[in-house]
Amino acid sequence: MYKKIIKAVVLALVFLAALIGLSIITGSDQVNLTEEMPKATLPVVYLQKEDIVINELFGYRGEMDAESIRDTVTPLSEDMVLPVTIQTFQNHVEEISYEVRSMDMERLLEQTQVSGYRETAGEISTQFTIQNLLEKNQEYHLIITLECGGEEIRYYTRIMRSEDCYVEDSLNFVLDFHAKTFDPEASAELATYLEPNKEGDNTTLQKVTIHSSLKQVAWGDFEGEVLKDPVPSVKEINSSYNSIVLNYIVVSNGENGESEFYNVEEYFRVRFSTVSNRVHLLDYERTMNEVFRGSGDHISGPSLLLGIRDTDVSYMANESATIIGFVQEGDLWSYNSSTNQLSCVYSFRGMEGFNDRENNPDHDIRIINVNESGSMDFVVYGYMNRGTHEGYTAVALYHYDSIANTVQEELFVPSRYSYQVLKEKWGDLFYTSSKGCFYMAADGIFYRIHLEDGTAEPVRSGLEEDNFAVSKTGRYAAWQEEEAENIITVTDLETEKQWQITGASGEALRPVGFVDSDFVYGIMRPQETGDMLIKIIIVDENQQVIKEYEKSGYYISDAYVENATVFLERVRKNENGYTRVDDDAIKSHEIEAAQNIQIETVVTGPKQTQVKLTAKKEFSKKTPQILTPKEVVVETDNTITLKTAPETGYYYVHVGGKIILCTRDAAEAVQCADENAGVVLEDNLWYIWRRGKQTSASRKEEISEDMTARINAGEAPESAIKAIMPEAGVVDLTGCSLSQVLYFVSQGSIVFAGGAGGEILIVAGYDEWNVNLYHPATGSFSRQGLEDCQEMFAAAGNVFISYIGGK
Repeated sequence: MYKKIIKAVVLALVFLAALIGLSIITGSDQVNLTEEMPKATLPVVYLQKEDIVINELFGYRGEMDAESIRDTVTPLSEDMVLPVTIQTFQNHVEEISYEVRSMDMERLLEQTQVSGYRETAGEISTQFTIQNLLEKNQEYHLIITLECGGEEIRYYTRIMRSEDCYVEDSLNFVLDFHAKTFDPEASAELATYLEPNKEGDNTTLQKVTIHSSLKQVAWGDFEGEVLKDPVPSVKEINSSYNSIVLNYIVVSNGENGESEFYNVEEYFRVRFSTVSNRVHLLDYERTMNEVFRGSGDHISGPSLLLGIRDTDVSYMANESATIIGFVQEGDLWSYNSSTNQLSCVYSFRGMEGFNDRENNPDHDIRIINVNESGSMDFVVYGYMNRGTHEGYTAVALYHYDSIANTVQEELFVPSRYSYQVLKEKWGDLFYTSSKGCFYMAADGIFYRIHLEDGTAEPVRSGLEEDNFAVSKTGRYAAWQEEEAENIITVTDLETEKQWQITGASGEALRPVGFVDSDFVYGIMRPQETGDMLIKIIIVDENQQVIKEYEKSGYYISDAYVENATVFLERVRKNENGYTRVDDDAIKSHEIEAAQNIQIETVVTGPKQTQVKLTAKKEFSKKTPQILTPKEVVVETDNTITLKTAPETGYYYVHVGGKIILCTRDAAEAVQCADENAGVVLEDNLWYIWRRGKQTSASRKEEISEDMTARINAGEAPESAIKAIMPEAGVVDLTGCSLSQVLYFVSQGSIVFAGGAGGEILIVAGYDEWNVNLYHPATGSFSRQGLEDCQEMFAAAGNVFISYIGGK
């Protein structure tokens, strides 16, 4: 017994010494312990339209910028009663309240505390009786607040008293269409809604559209079943169409009998016709992405098979290409070919199964670096599905230690934006240097954050899409100097070395991007060509010119870098403006050839096209070992709040509840929305443009004598609008087509247009066949055919100016 006591004491002393030694080695005052990521805890809210459960809402901790959350819209019934279901997940809901606000958040229309609700088996069923203060077909914010354990959890949606929108018919159609795609016999009925043509790719299940074949829409030879019936998310409601999205998981058996899981999203744009008394399918798109689980035969020869997914794979390898980090469906994985180990470095999903909260897709992961041992720095940004920060949106910096098999949070930067807005305004640049500095851009400000003490300092403000560029790895950044348009500063964030490029007198320089470490910029002469580029130059990190591009008579309207290639959109000048011509490209074959990892596709049986990462060396033929790192528990608070101010003057293109473009160019936004059947909104969620059927409008009464006098005196339309309607927001639509700008006339605005010979005309009205034009010079109206007007304005360069509000 005495010996056992001595042995126990000795072991305890050895263990204590080891802990002290580890503390000294790591330079820490405390020993970090590890744990699994805490599971999701927040309640989930569901709304209802008649008998159909819709709009699954996830909770936010802390107040959000409600204008940034434009995910779902909930239709109200005629009696203004909205059924609500709350899955509590063992939370004690002490209080339920809601408020209704205008879309700009300026007006509070209602604030109500809900009473009389009961909970049964973890579910609360109640209803909100909305006050009859809402205008029909007008959107409002509905903010639901649950108080749980003294903490407020908020849920956001839009609500609308919809009239002649037939939302219930649309929902029934969508759910019926979805079910029939899985029914071999009933799927034949879907043929009447499809428009198969060469635009449809019938070799892949990753993306299926209205232009795909019936067999492809019915899943081809792929056999899978829905894990759980989807809850429809209503994204847009109007009299022209309704947009509805279904998100669900499909499970299938792999070649070796293992379960394979796929996230599927079905987007429907539908319209109910009172003439045919049925729903018409205007657009359909289904995307399918495999949730990588590490099981099955993923390793073959020199390839790592990722399965069914798109080819835009976010990955990074170490210098010897023996370790590959890659992101798939919101998870970060790492494969070490030397040890034949697959590590699920970071995931909100539990390895044992799926649930809606953990599978929420509103986040992304950016790999910053991978060293030779496989350790890496990475950023998780967006909505935090679970863990200590569950319910917040933020940018979080982590370090993965491949030797200790641990993940440690190094920085947490919260935001009031939704993920969709966060990725547009905060997602441009992330980089960690070996000197302990983290660089990021937020709301147009470029920050340097010192990880040692958490201090943040702005490096450059006023960053815009056209004056700032960053390399793919984030290591290199370049910006146009604020006070000098002909000076660009280029920075290596690793070494903090800076150098400048200076243009000649009368020139302006524009950062285009980086091809690896080579910097691409353009030259323009604003007095001669406006914002058109006349030349592209590529310089290396030693400031040596390695490529110049300039072609006589051609101008570059836009330039961007993608996959080691500089893409150029070109125009030629004529007497009436510019004419679009074929695009061109500058490709770096050297960089492409030097890449150790390639993205490839392979066609395999029922799964059709699959994506793989292929290295130059053979991988192990054995089944890899799967590792799941633990999180390091750090007691210090790593939270840093950046003092940013929301930028204004942006236009957002929304399609199916997602932002696909954020720009200050209204014309670019309108053209993008028209091409993708989306809507354009500005910062306060005012509608700028939406596709719809506007058959006629007249605005003759809007043309005042003051307006005519100002235009005839040579005043620019923008200035005249601001003078007469100070509250109006001027919208430059130059480059849009006449059919696109007629939306503004239908919404009560007049449109100024450049006519032949430089004449300024006013589009004052239109019908299905003709356009009413006002000539300020003569004070007269004319009526011209729609097609003739389109040709006339196109020949004059499609110069249009209009406005929103101010009436």
